[in-house]
Amino acid sequence: MKPESADMIRRIDRLYEKYDICNLSRGAKTDALGDVYEELVEEIFMDPELWDDFNSGTPPTTDVEKLFYETIGDYGVGYIETIETPKVKVRESGGSPKTDVHLLVNNRVQIKLSIKHSQSQHVTVGEFDV
Repeated sequence: MKPESADMIRRIDRLYEKYDICNLSRGAKTDALGDVYEELVEEIFMDPELWDDFNSGTPPTTDVEKLFYETIGDYGVGYIETIETPKVKVRESGGSPKTDVHLLVNNRVQIKLSIKHSQSQHVTVGEFDV
């Protein structure tokens, strides 16, 4: 097993324990798994080692690094000073937001991510403003 895989499994196991996934009913489990993967994505983007590698121009070699670099790079960020995770606000209509994780990079670049946990082998990814 690659070190990256082992690290990711440890992270997910820790979050499964935190959210008590194994002891939840099916509906509650589905809801909690969304929280698990939202928190996992936040952890990835808040990792200072990834920031340092990105800033130094170290090429990405792991899937996590590729996800990080491509997401940040797609928004024109060339250097990371700060990344914050502002609270995702409810919609003006009072409904649930479509954004699960909100990143604020260098106090100016907003990246809004929708995180889905799927057991399907085929998923669709879309990015658009509404």
